[in-house]
Amino acid sequence: ATPKSAVTKITLADAPEGGATGFQVTYPGVDDSPSAPTVLYFHGGGTVSGSADAYVGHAYELSRSTGVRVLTVNYRLSPENPVRGSVEDAVRWYSHLTERVRYQDVVIAGESAGGYI
Repeated sequence: ATPKSAVTKITLADAPEGGATGFQVTYPGVDDSPSAPTVLYFHGGGTVSGSADAYVGHAYELSRSTGVRVLTVNYRLSPENPVRGSVEDAVRWYSHLTERVRYQDVVIAGESAGGYI
């Protein structure tokens, strides 16, 4: 049987709606302890579309190829929110993560708008 990755939904209690959820994805055998090295991944979509859910498969491949867990997270989208809201959400996710993981062990990645953030 093919091993399955662990996919866990995560929520930030203090985040505004739209920027409060994401997924922790770990390839089998990858350290998923609270302080484990992590890729913090922001989805694409031009700041107007996309979601962490749509990037779980991509996060799985990132975890497999890098050997570390991946957090793929949501951020507030335009036009319902100003673009600065997405940046504020990114900072909130990074701050949350670095409460547990040394900043030296965090890689920030994304594509399209996620790369901008």
